[in-house]
Order: sequence, then C-alpha cells, then structure tokens
Amino acid sequence: MPPFVYSPHLSRWRSLDRDRLEPGFLRYWSNSREFTVQLRGMAASTDMAPYLSLRDQRRLAITLPPIAQQRAIAGVLGALDDKIEQNRRTARALERLARAIFRAWFVDFEPVKAKAEGATAFPSMPQPVFDALPTRFVDSRIGLVPEGWGAGAIKDLATLSKTQVKPQESPQEVFDHLSIPAFDAGMRPAVEAGSAIKSNKFLVVEGCVLLSKLNPRIARVSLPSISRGRRQIASTEFLVFVPRQTPDRHYLYCQFQQTAFHEELTQGASGTSNSHQRVRPDDVLNRPVIVPPVPTREAFAGIVDPLFALAAANHDESAKLAEMRDYLSPKLLSGQVRVKDAEQAVERSD
Repeated sequence: MPPFVYSPHLSRWRSLDRDRLEPGFLRYWSNSREFTVQLRGMAASTDMAPYLSLRDQRRLAITLPPIAQQRAIAGVLGALDDKIEQNRRTARALERLARAIFRAWFVDFEPVKAKAEGATAFPSMPQPVFDALPTRFVDSRIGLVPEGWGAGAIKDLATLSKTQVKPQESPQEVFDHLSIPAFDAGMRPAVEAGSAIKSNKFLVVEGCVLLSKLNPRIARVSLPSISRGRRQIASTEFLVFVPRQTPDRHYLYCQFQQTAFHEELTQGASGTSNSHQRVRPDDVLNRPVIVPPVPTREAFAGIVDPLFALAAANHDESAKLAEMRDYLSPKLLSGQVRVKDAEQAVERSD
C-alpha cells in the first residue's frame, strides 16, 4: 500500500503470517458474530462512545479454518464485493455522463454557441432540436440565456409532495426507508420494519426526486428506484419533488446536482450552526432556474433517461448482491455452508 495516515480513533490490523491468516478472511471475520459478541463484552463506555483498548483488541479470539478454506471464503465474498464495486463505478460513470450533457446544453450553452459560430449540428443533440435553437442570447433575471428560453423557478418544473406516513402505526410492515444516515452510507434505503421507525416520514412518490434540506452545501439528491413491493418512505429532512412533466425528472435531478445550485441554497439556509443548517422548502421552489422549451427538455430526457435506467439497474443488482453477501458471510464463517455451495449460488446469480 502507498503511505497513508489515519485517525488515532482507528486501529490498523494486518496479518503477520499469510500462511496462517488470510487478510481477506480477517476482513469478513470482523463483521462476524464471533467478533461482535466479543466486542460487546469488552467495549468500555467513555464520554464519547464505546471504546475498545488496544490491550482488549489483542485479546480477541479468532477461529481459524485451514488456510485454503480461509482463502476460498475470502474469494467468494470478495468476488461479490468486487462486482458490487464495479456496478457502482459504472453507475457513477453513467450519471457523470448525463450530468456532463446537462452542463453542456443548459449551463454552458455549447450547442447555442456552436450554432451562432456557424455549426450545422452538435454531438448528442438531435438534429431537429439543434435546428430550432436560437443563435443569440438575451438578458434575464438569471443572466444571459438563449433567446426564447425562459427564466423561471423550480416551481415551474415540479410540485412539492408533503404526504406523510406513520410507520409506527404499521409495526409489522417492512419499508424501504431512506434516512440521512442511509443516504450517506451508500445512497440506498434501509429495509426496516415499521416498529423500528419512531417518527413520521414522507411517502416517496413514484417518479419523484428527493433533495435534502439539511446542510444544503452537501449534495444529497436521490432518484428513488421502482418499489420492490414495499412502501418507500424518506426522512422529513428530504423534500419530495414531483415533476410537472414526466420527462423533466432527470432535468431536475441534474439541476439539483449543480454546485452553483447548492451554493445558492447554502447562502439562504438558516440554522444555529454550520452542521445544522436547513433550507426552507419555499426557497427551493422559488429558486430561479432556466426553463428551456419543452422539445429541448424532451430531447434531453430521450438521451439521458436510458443512461439513468442503466445506472439504476446496476444499483439494483448491487443491492441484491449485497443481500447475498450478507446472507452467505455468517454461514461461510461458521461452517454452515460450504464454499462450493456458495460458489454455485453466486454463479446462479450471474
């Protein structure tokens, strides 16, 4: 590994003899029941959090299967993690491409500038849309915009849904719950029973875009996936935006992802400290944005919707693979499931 530094609150573990302890096995063992049971028994309370001393860490006992079995277990679980990471990278690349197209069309106005300079086409833009573009800019309340394009607000593109759910009234129901911690951990909802969710939540409406009003300097923007049979809910720290026109969903998402958009929201946020600032919903609805003609927005949707669909498919596959990994891991580590059986299960998932 290259040189690195880490917090004094962390411990670095490494195998001193790889013929006795496979590092990959150690990694997955640290999430095992054998480890967590010992952890709960040893952790001492401090003013800040449970604390495990270095002395106690050295006292931890680990059950070691034969090294060949350790490597096989690490290989199976590692293959799942590698595929999950590959899917995440692919999804991020697809979203970056969509956002780059948004920026080119609606922030830098590259197609309009190209046409003004004599170009007869623009890469990625359908020819009829390019032919309808203006060749000059006019002043507006948000600065120079292409002639004929509107200077409106978010409320011209979306409404705000405020439908709430009380999960505690359905204690046996299982929800897809997008909380701020769940978003920060992987931008995916946690699967939780209503009995475990103590406060009211917003109902996630199909086709919506979620934007966090907490600490707007952090770009917490989510495109909820299609429900897998469970009701989807979100923390009331999120705002649920429903596009007025279906093709505008990804236009809104890309707009919310713009750095300048979050900087403007941050300037208008209120709160007692930098870590607890909130933006007012009406401030977001009234935030000035450019509103291109409907055919231009529809053309944008026609290009980026498939990119986001592929990204969503990658995220969904990763979620299923993570469920399989979490199911297999304790069984492999305890010896309940043989590596060969686990490999066959992974192959079937492919």
